Amino acid sequence: MNEQRKIEEIPLPDRYIALAASHVEHLLAVQQPDGALPTPGRFSSHEQTAIHALAFLYSTEHPCNPYAGDQRVLDATVRLGDFLAAHTDDGGGFAEDVPGRERPAHVDQWLSQAWLEALGLVEGDHVNEVTPERYDQATINLIGHRMFTTMADQLFRFQCIHGDPHAGNFAYRPDGSIVMYDFGCVKKLKPEIVEAYRNAIIAALDQDYKALDAYLIDLGARVGSQPAIDEAYYAMWRDILVVPFNSEQPYDFGESSIHKHVAAKTSTVFKYLDSFKPPVESIFIDRMIAGHYWMLKRLGVQAAFGEELRGYLGGPD
Repeated sequence: MNEQRKIEEIPLPDRYIALAASHVEHLLAVQQPDGALPTPGRFSSHEQTAIHALAFLYSTEHPCNPYAGDQRVLDATVRLGDFLAAHTDDGGGFAEDVPGRERPAHVDQWLSQAWLEALGLVEGDHVNEVTPERYDQATINLIGHRMFTTMADQLFRFQCIHGDPHAGNFAYRPDGSIVMYDFGCVKKLKPEIVEAYRNAIIAALDQDYKALDAYLIDLGARVGSQPAIDEAYYAMWRDILVVPFNSEQPYDFGESSIHKHVAAKTSTVFKYLDSFKPPVESIFIDRMIAGHYWMLKRLGVQAAFGEELRGYLGGPD
C-alpha cells in the first residue's frame, strides 16, 4: 500500500515509468527459459504488453527508470520476443498448441505487432558506427555469421523474407547482436519457389548446368520455350555470385568486388534477354541477398559460410 501511494504521488508520465520499473525484478525472476511469463504480475497480464514495457524501460533514460541499458532487461525482452515469434500463427494470435493463451479479440497481428513495436525501441549502432574502436574483427565476423543465418533462415526455414534490407533497417551491438527494423515489406514465399531456388543453388555448386537450367524453369525464372543456355554463361555467374558464399576459407567481404564483376558482365545479359523473366518472388529473394551482401561488405566481415550454406541446402527442417 505504501508503495502504491508513493507511486501515485509521482506526476504523469513519470508515474507510468515508475510503475513499470517497480515490477521488473519480479518479471525477471518468474520468466521461464523459453521466454514466457507465467505470472507477469499486476503490471501486465499478457506477454505482448510486458515486452513493450521492458523494451521501453531498457531504451529510455529517465530519473524514475533504473533499467535503462540494463543487459538483463534486454535479454528478457529478446527471450520474450522469441517466445512470441515461436508461438504466433499466421493471423497474429497465439497458435492453438500454446495452453492457456488465446488470440486477443478484434486485434489482428497483435502478438507480432507487439514484438515489432518493442524491437523498434531497442537501439543499436548504424553500420557507420561499427568502428574498430568499439568492434574488433572477431565481433564483426560474429555479426557476419548472424547476418548470414538471418538471411538463410528467412529463405529456407521461414519462407518469409524482409523485403527491404538496407543499412537503415539494420543496427548492431558490441555483443554481436543484430537489430532489424521496419517490417512493412515482408514477403511470404511459396514453398515450391523456395524448393526450386534451393535446387538451383545446389546444381550451381555442383556445376550441373543442365539441372540448373531445369530448376530455373521450375522457378519460373527461365522461359522454357527459348533455346538452351550456354553452360559457360551459367558458369560465369556461378563463379561471381555463388562461390564467395560457399568458401571454406574466410572470404573478405570488405574487399569484395562482386558488385564490380556483376556490373562488368551486365552487357552479357542482353544476349539472353528473352530467355529470363524472373518471377516476383525471386526478385525479392535476390533483393534480400543483395542487401545482406552490402551489409557484409560495409561491415568488413571476414568469414567462411560454406558449412552453414550446405546445412541449409540439405533440406527443410
